[in-house]
Amino acid sequence: MRQYDVEAVVLRSKTIREADKLVTIFSRQRGKQRVMAYGAAKANSRKRGAVQPLCHSQMMLSRGKVLDSITQCAGISFFTEIVSNLEKMTVAFYFCELMDILNEENEPNEPLFILLLTTLKWLNQPTIDFAAVEKLQAGFEMKMLGLLGYMPELGSCVNCGGDLTGKLTFSVDEGGVICGHCYQPENRVFAIKYPTVQLLRQLLTTKPGELALLQPDKWTFEQTKNILKALTRYHLERRAKSLDFLEVLHKNTPNRDK
Repeated sequence: MRQYDVEAVVLRSKTIREADKLVTIFSRQRGKQRVMAYGAAKANSRKRGAVQPLCHSQMMLSRGKVLDSITQCAGISFFTEIVSNLEKMTVAFYFCELMDILNEENEPNEPLFILLLTTLKWLNQPTIDFAAVEKLQAGFEMKMLGLLGYMPELGSCVNCGGDLTGKLTFSVDEGGVICGHCYQPENRVFAIKYPTVQLLRQLLTTKPGELALLQPDKWTFEQTKNILKALTRYHLERRAKSLDFLEVLHKNTPNRDK
């Protein structure tokens, strides 16, 4: 078929030749795609709103020799709460950047699409505050890594397969927790405690809508965030600009520890 429909989240867009846009989408049906939206950069274009980054849209695409093009599109959700809040918008752009960098084109992954869309819907809730945003981010990172095949070993020692006893560490290079028997101080590892392992497991199994209900102690959550940041950066082909900005934003957020 020359034309086909997709349900997609717009990851990013770039204006081409003043009137057109090159749009990167992640769809339920086909995963990541780069598509053309001809005329979408014009002020009076009907496509303009539905091809903006973070928009959840229904699209009709037409096959092309190099890139397919958007012939019709309609926005389903514009996530107005997210785009009106700098922190939420930065986190959402971070999610989109991860989806763009870590996925190859035309490789469908419906569970990953559902994770992105569901997390954005919860992030769009006005009741989601700073603390809940951080938990949503941690949950998204953990689940995303699992759905992409990068799940760290959390049930046993990644080195010997034994129980998680003694002085525990986490190795990003080896991809999991190392038991006290296998610990070697020269390795590049994080010293961790068992509650951190438990929280990483919880982030994986807890639904996005229930992440805000988790109540880890401050030290455990900070350690968990550091591990997830290191894991995510390890698998990225390039540095995520939105993550750098998010870190600056967090440092300058007043009363973040209250």
